[in-house]
Amino acid sequence: MYYNYTGGIAGKLGATAALKVIGEVRNTAEVSGSTYTGGIIGYLASSSGDPIQIQAGSILNTGNVTGSYAGNSIGGVIGYITGKAEISAMTGDIRNTGAVKGPSDIGGVFGSCNSSTVTAAGDIVNTGEVASNLSGNEIGGIVGKLNESQLIAVGGEIRNESNVTGATQVGGIAGRCDRNQTASPIRAYGDIVNQGKLQGTISSGSASVGGILGSFDCQEGIFSETGVIKNEGDITANGTMVGGIGGDYAVQASTKPVQKCINTGSVTGTNNVGGLFGTANLKSSTEEYKNIENSYSTGSVTASGELQSKVGALVGYYAGNKIKNSYHTSLYPITGTADEANGVENCYDIKEYRGVAETEEVISKTKAEFASGEVAYLLDGTGENRAEAPVWGQNIGTDESPVLGGAAVYKDGDVYANTEHTYDVAYTWSADKKNCTAKQNCRLCGIEGAEETVAAAYSIKKQATEQAEGIGLYTAVFKKGLFTTQTAEVKIAKLTPKPSQPTNPSNPSNPTKPTNNKKKPAAKGTTLKDSKGATYKVTGAKVKNPTVTYVKPKKNVKKVSIPATITVKGIKYQVTAVSKDAFKNNKKVTQVTIDKNVKNIGKNAFYGCKNLKKVIIKTTKLTKKTVGKNAFKGIHKKATIKVPKKKLNAYKKLLKNSGMKKSVKVMKIK
Repeated sequence: MYYNYTGGIAGKLGATAALKVIGEVRNTAEVSGSTYTGGIIGYLASSSGDPIQIQAGSILNTGNVTGSYAGNSIGGVIGYITGKAEISAMTGDIRNTGAVKGPSDIGGVFGSCNSSTVTAAGDIVNTGEVASNLSGNEIGGIVGKLNESQLIAVGGEIRNESNVTGATQVGGIAGRCDRNQTASPIRAYGDIVNQGKLQGTISSGSASVGGILGSFDCQEGIFSETGVIKNEGDITANGTMVGGIGGDYAVQASTKPVQKCINTGSVTGTNNVGGLFGTANLKSSTEEYKNIENSYSTGSVTASGELQSKVGALVGYYAGNKIKNSYHTSLYPITGTADEANGVENCYDIKEYRGVAETEEVISKTKAEFASGEVAYLLDGTGENRAEAPVWGQNIGTDESPVLGGAAVYKDGDVYANTEHTYDVAYTWSADKKNCTAKQNCRLCGIEGAEETVAAAYSIKKQATEQAEGIGLYTAVFKKGLFTTQTAEVKIAKLTPKPSQPTNPSNPSNPTKPTNNKKKPAAKGTTLKDSKGATYKVTGAKVKNPTVTYVKPKKNVKKVSIPATITVKGIKYQVTAVSKDAFKNNKKVTQVTIDKNVKNIGKNAFYGCKNLKKVIIKTTKLTKKTVGKNAFKGIHKKATIKVPKKKLNAYKKLLKNSGMKKSVKVMKIK
């Protein structure tokens, strides 16, 4: 006998009930019922309007869940959720591994969610098979139906790893989504992924089958904060509106474009069939938010039956603005829409696979050009349109086509290469030839490499006489094997026949007039610039030990070295401080080295440097009082800061107080 309200832990929770567990909530037994059946809870609702809270370290079901007869709302974790329910996995995952079967509104994790919020600190994952035993509708690998609700993986992925079978509104993540509110109904900080096969089994009507979403009609689209939206499973439906990402995808008021969507599985339907979307209807008050950008499909696209129409490599039917910076490997045109008035921009296909006329606004490249890295490079744009931070990448020699992320691709002439930089070396002599600086610069990407400055040894190559000039020779020998020995010749003036003024051939700048004059440093407050274009301010003007503060770097420099000393007009200054706001909101800098003489780092020195991923601190002179407020606040959340071994513990504490995120790693210099 089968009953309503059936759950492995609780059949029904309502009113103002709450379930709060520090550790794990787990069910391992099989659960069978009719309507409202779940591996953990069958029915969760609030009739009073007050929120119902389910909080646990993690939530896990491993038993099979079955709904029978005419029942619906069957979920691996919860069957039905409504009325301001708040479900949170505070430290771990929400996960189902058991098989889930029933008539309709079936999900690997949740059957049906209505006016609720589900949050996981980790991943939301299903690995159990999801199938309708009556060929029903609203079938999803994670959730069958999501209405006026949110599904959020705060710390990780939303992922389905098993097969999903139904009739209409079938999705690898969600079967159906409806939401009038502006917030996104499905959001993750990692990837949103389906790895299972999908099958829609109907003979007529609208299938709405998608690798991620079956049917979607919301104010805002789904998105990943830092990852991709990806389908890896094959999709087969004998109906219409079938896509690798979404079957029927409609967004009413988007605040961002559709982006970073990937399909690698095969897609089969009758009409309105696309590698990414069967139909995509994108609406917004901003034209660029109606775009599909930085996406691709490498899976095959097939239309079967007598109703073949509107079949596209990326989108079957497209009502939006542009499709930009994307590619596909299908025989079909990029969209099946008859009128592509809004056009295509910077999109590519494989010449050998092209099955449509060359007049389409898609650039054809050969398989060899795809494999070379050329397309990955072009997808990020060229000239002024080139993306500052590469979106596309490719492991040349391994990947046959571009991927989102991965190894960046750079161009040198007609050659494309990864991050193995091709360096040219520039050698620069000081005006008096006493010092020589060697610096690497990559001709592929412009990034600076190794740098070394050495003092040159002086010798006399040819003695001066009263009749002829001599030749002095400066020789710079570098310690780093990257650089070669450099020489520079200087003239030595003729000797004067005055016995009272003996010559001094060892001094090429003034061989006849030895001098003991000492140059005076610039006055306190004077602004100076070093050979790299960085700006400093004089803070101490004593002849014996003048000092400066580092004020700001040269514009658009990515790697910055704050040296121990600088030499300007023959005067050597110690660099003892980094000025407040020196790098504030600098989006270019990715690496900073702070040398041994720095004692102070000012307030907001590196505030908002969101791309600063590596900091090397060589000085041991910093204290809690000398590192200003918010000095490192807003640097990259996965940045690493390397410090001297003997200062590791002390610097961990003072850097923690400088505003950096907890995810930033502080480690010793090896």
